[in-house]
Amino acid sequence: ASNLMDNSIIQGLLVDLHDVTKRVEAQKALQESEQRYHALFHQSPVGVIRFDTEYAITDCNERMLEIMKSTRDRLIGLDLRNLRERAVINHFKETLEGKSVSYEGSYRVTTSDTPLWIRSTMSPRRDDSGTVVGGIVALEDITDRKLWEKKLQASEERNRLLIEHAGEGIAVIQGWHYVFANPQFFRMIGYDMKELSARPFAEIIHPEDSEMMADRYRRRMAGEADPASYEVRFIDGEGAVRWMEINSVLLQWDGNPAALLFARDINKRKHAEEERRKMEAQIQQTQKLESLGVLAGGIAHDFNNLLMAILGNIDLAMMDVAPSSIARGNLVEAARASQRAADLCRQMLAYSGRGRFTSELLNLNDIVEEMGHMLEVSISKKAVLRLNVASGLPAIEADATQVRQIIMNLVINASDAIGERSGVLSVSTGSMECDNDYLAETWLDERLEEGTYVYVEVADTGEGMDHETLKRIFDPFFTTKFTGRGLGLAAVLGIVRGHRGAIKVYSEKGKGTTVKVLLPAARRPIEAADWDHNRVAGWKGSGTILLADDEESIRNLGRQMLERLGFRVVTASDGREAVDLVREDPGSFDCVILDLTMPHMDGVEAFREIRLIRNDIRVVISSGYNEQEVCQRFVGMGLSGFIQKPYHLADLSSKLRERFG
Repeated sequence: ASNLMDNSIIQGLLVDLHDVTKRVEAQKALQESEQRYHALFHQSPVGVIRFDTEYAITDCNERMLEIMKSTRDRLIGLDLRNLRERAVINHFKETLEGKSVSYEGSYRVTTSDTPLWIRSTMSPRRDDSGTVVGGIVALEDITDRKLWEKKLQASEERNRLLIEHAGEGIAVIQGWHYVFANPQFFRMIGYDMKELSARPFAEIIHPEDSEMMADRYRRRMAGEADPASYEVRFIDGEGAVRWMEINSVLLQWDGNPAALLFARDINKRKHAEEERRKMEAQIQQTQKLESLGVLAGGIAHDFNNLLMAILGNIDLAMMDVAPSSIARGNLVEAARASQRAADLCRQMLAYSGRGRFTSELLNLNDIVEEMGHMLEVSISKKAVLRLNVASGLPAIEADATQVRQIIMNLVINASDAIGERSGVLSVSTGSMECDNDYLAETWLDERLEEGTYVYVEVADTGEGMDHETLKRIFDPFFTTKFTGRGLGLAAVLGIVRGHRGAIKVYSEKGKGTTVKVLLPAARRPIEAADWDHNRVAGWKGSGTILLADDEESIRNLGRQMLERLGFRVVTASDGREAVDLVREDPGSFDCVILDLTMPHMDGVEAFREIRLIRNDIRVVISSGYNEQEVCQRFVGMGLSGFIQKPYHLADLSSKLRERFG
């Protein structure tokens, strides 16, 4: 190239400049816009197609191909006027007329003959002059949602029919008001929904039950564990009392917690029960003793803890005292006395309904003598008690608690017969050979075996009984002057029958009564109680035991006992502390001994928590209550064992030996 300025002909240069920045920027913006549109078009979560004024599809994204179950080659160029749904074709026509329309409904895909539910929006496409040059469709496949809606509608319809035609009343309480009730609930209480919702729900509850109902509702809303089933009295629209059995559960209602009530009308059942209670007025006399039973059970439980400390320390002392020591005899006597006290506690537990009857070899004289003080304080102040026990009696196989009940009932009846007069009441024991002729004259002629029988005889110098009274003395609830004194002779008869024994009664009006209870002699003698420390048999364990008890004396005693048996001991004062110790180091404990009754967290709850932390740990429950009652609370939970208080070191050794081998 040559330099034009060197050409002499050229006199100068004229340069014409134009600013094209905006055009370039517009082109760039258009390019970016087209890129964004392309990305949105092809990456949209909904199907998109474009069509021209001839109803032919000109473009589609991948999502549309998925919805239509087709390929681009088959879909591009498809004439939309060939679709089956006439309504959809009309919407395409409206779009080309410049309208934006939407459609939701069924649609059968032309290419695959597959039924769908779709929701679509159709909008016209225009050129720069505003002329419609085609349309664009955004389409969403809502088939799954529609199927679920149909299932939900069917489920709701079923539930509606079940609720409306249910034989039980169903209601929902939220914010202390009824927010829903089914027709049966309205029929049961005589109010409509408007009347129900206008007042707090407790207002239609009987005044004596309203606070209980309100408290249960508060606890239920707070998420606390509460009995799901209970009985409550409603006041219906006419002011009458209606008994209902309520089952309550927590549920979400419109996004908020509420109480769902299932109400069953038990009015007829309650009236029948009331009638039965009136007919059984005499039975209610025995219920007067229930409160005493609860008291006796509580006292017995507490005394068992005290006796645990006494007997356990005697055991430990016996191990440390030389056989020749003078103190050893005192310890043995103290142990025997404590054991009798423990037997008395078991009797009190049985009386309170918290014990279990078991047969064992007994010396009837021992029972009579140990009851002497109790009998003296139970009889009239004007009566003189005399005990006449025969030596060398054979053993009997019986339940000690029931034998004590026999003696106590007979003595109380004899005291009532003496009344306010001065008199003598004697309790005698002995043994005799009984043949069939003698047994046939007793009150229980049930083909009893001939042989040796041990008897206890209670005689009084009271007013005696005539022939008619004598015939009825064993009838249930037949009373004369001893009304309200427990089960009386009917209970005695039942106990004696259960022990395969017999009863002889001698009475004469104005002279007194003698009742002789005969129990078959055992075929083997009583083994002498051995209080020697050798009962432990020298067994030693190893490992670490966690002992939880709220009584410090029991913890200290238990530690000493377990250490004597070779264990390392860690103690806890309640269930919560025991759980925390296991949680801190789950693998450090070989066994856990839990007291059943403890503050903060009892043995049952502590057992569950410990098993959640470590499910293979041995857990033994200790309680003053009997094994049958306690173990029922742990059925199916894998409890390793139970030991009843008060227990000896030998009992503890035996129990742990079973667990550890």
